[in-house]
Amino acid sequence: MAPIYLKETSRIQALLYLYFFVLLVEALLERELRQAMARANVDRLRIYPEGRGCRNPTTRRLIDIFEDIPPEMCGK
Repeated sequence: MAPIYLKETSRIQALLYLYFFVLLVEALLERELRQAMARANVDRLRIYPEGRGCRNPTTRRLIDIFEDIPPEMCGK
């Protein structure tokens, strides 16, 4: 990550709020997915390229999976 040079206090605060919000959304996504897995009695999701199962999928891995979906399949 490149260094960020901010001089105004309000901009530093805004950046920290943004980081906090992103971390919160990531945590909520992971929590919802893991709770859905528990409700459906799914022990592992096969989300790795070799088809290996994952007990605790992360937001980063989910983004990587959906990154290759073309926009026309998303209703855009």
